[in-house]
Amino acid sequence: MRNGKMVLGILAGLLILALSGCADAPAEKIQATQAALDSAKAAAAEKYASASWMQAQDMMNQAQAELQAQEKKLGLFRSYGKSEELLAAAQLQAEKAAQEAVAAKEAARQATVSALEAARTELQATVDLLATAPRGKDTKAEIESMQQELASLATVLDQAATLVPAEDFDGARAQIEQVNAKVAEIKADVMAAIAKVKR
Repeated sequence: MRNGKMVLGILAGLLILALSGCADAPAEKIQATQAALDSAKAAAAEKYASASWMQAQDMMNQAQAELQAQEKKLGLFRSYGKSEELLAAAQLQAEKAAQEAVAAKEAARQATVSALEAARTELQATVDLLATAPRGKDTKAEIESMQQELASLATVLDQAATLVPAEDFDGARAQIEQVNAKVAEIKADVMAAIAKVKR
């Protein structure tokens, strides 16, 4: 009888230990890591910090795989230590990706604004140069055509400027490069005409 009670007591103790040993998945850590990934994505880390973003994604995938592996085990044998380590690493990497993206995006914005200002300066210089071009019966129509073209290029630059607040820096730079190429062409033509008259 005494032995039976002792056995029951031991079994009860083991059951309590088993129940208390049932580890729960680190829900708060999972949420924090996912929030960090969402923030990085919102900061356009995929575009502006692709290497760090991919590392954060990879770490999160590893953490999820480890979580799933632990879920398949009996409660007594579950351990989420490794999962928590991977989640912490993924969170840190996601935060790093977000910071890098913010910095890279600002650098892209500044570079685009500088390119826009330089293009406007060169455009105005070409307008001023055209005003000095020799005018005659043969060149009047050509000069007027160039003036109209330069005016339309100024409009293109205005359109490019509207893309900067929208963070479409690639689109803005494409338009700026298009303007720069055309302005350079017109400038070369004007300079050639001036040189011809001087000769």
